[in-house]
Amino acid sequence: MSAYLYQSLPKWILSSIRDRVCSQCETKYKKSDIVAVGIRQTKKQYSLYLEHECSSCKHRALTTVGQNSMQSLEDLCFGILENMRQKRIAAKSCSLKTPKEGKMTDHEVRKFLKFVRKAPTHDDVLREIGIPPKKEDDKS
Repeated sequence: MSAYLYQSLPKWILSSIRDRVCSQCETKYKKSDIVAVGIRQTKKQYSLYLEHECSSCKHRALTTVGQNSMQSLEDLCFGILENMRQKRIAAKSCSLKTPKEGKMTDHEVRKFLKFVRKAPTHDDVLREIGIPPKKEDDKS
């Protein structure tokens, strides 16, 4: 399974293999060992199963999770999609918290525009943006 896909799974699903070990070589499974995710229906309940491949001996095994926590297939799908949405929101907010060097934030732009509108002279505006005003005897 790709790194992106297992990162999309809710934590309660991934925690189900945290303490699992391979039945053949007793190596502890990792999230990256997940190779497939599936859904099974038993009577009126759905359960999710994970297929994982041992990174040491390549033995494949199944782990069934969520038998009691899922009442419908829609609940399961919604949970996974909601988890993906939350992770995207978190990633986007992290990228917005650190302004890019050289770019002005919205707050800085508003502050600058307010200053420009109220600046008494052109020289004051030049000083604000870091340009020294020309002197009267400067011909250039």
